[in-house]
Amino acid sequence: MEPEPAQPQYEPARRRGLPWDQPEVAWALALAAGFAGTWLGIASKLPGLNALVATTLYAPLYLALLRRGRSGLAAFTSVSWCFGIVLAPLAAAHTDSFAAIAPRLLLARPYVDGELGLLVGGSDVDVVGATLRNAVIAIVLIAVARPALGLGTLLGLALGVGTLGGGAAWFAERAVERGADPVAAALAGLAPFAVIQLLGLLLCAAALADPTPLRDLAGTRRRMLVAGGLLLLAGLAIQPAIAAPWGEWLSGWLRS
Repeated sequence: MEPEPAQPQYEPARRRGLPWDQPEVAWALALAAGFAGTWLGIASKLPGLNALVATTLYAPLYLALLRRGRSGLAAFTSVSWCFGIVLAPLAAAHTDSFAAIAPRLLLARPYVDGELGLLVGGSDVDVVGATLRNAVIAIVLIAVARPALGLGTLLGLALGVGTLGGGAAWFAERAVERGADPVAAALAGLAPFAVIQLLGLLLCAAALADPTPLRDLAGTRRRMLVAGGLLLLAGLAIQPAIAAPWGEWLSGWLRS
């Protein structure tokens, strides 16, 4: 008797990913959530609503990615989300003015008056005190990342990033009056040490907000936590050294 032909072996079907599970789709959704939420908050003229709406629109995507074990993608999309938050005050200031939108961005006016404006104007600024303040804020945001599933951290970051975007809008508005390119001026108005600190916080928050037990912290999450911690420490370490030179460099844009 001839042997029976071997039956074809079939692998079990893989679980198909949802559309927002793809990096390019998730990135675009996060960007839209950050921009639209901040823009709607600014348009409402209610102080602080920009951060609340931006967080509310982005949180479902962020939490869904974490529940699916995609903490790396969650961190990646949170960078896009923050970029959208920064863009909204710049766009709003283009049609209105910083003076008009500042009351709607909860901390933008104090930041400009108490730190950025003084740096650009060449006045003395307590950069050590500002660095310590940022360190305390970072510790608090990291501490609440796990118990609040990252939501408290996202809300705090939305407030902070909106403030940075408002400061960039303030500077760009003045630089453009002197002939500067608006995009270049807006980028220049973002504190480089704050951007580094922000990236570190986003990595740490996504690694800690993942619902799996911390004792299972390994692989991608461990690398994210280490990289985030190093970025955060680096941003805090260089802030006292480069804050004043950065402000002097910005002031040169306004003298040209």
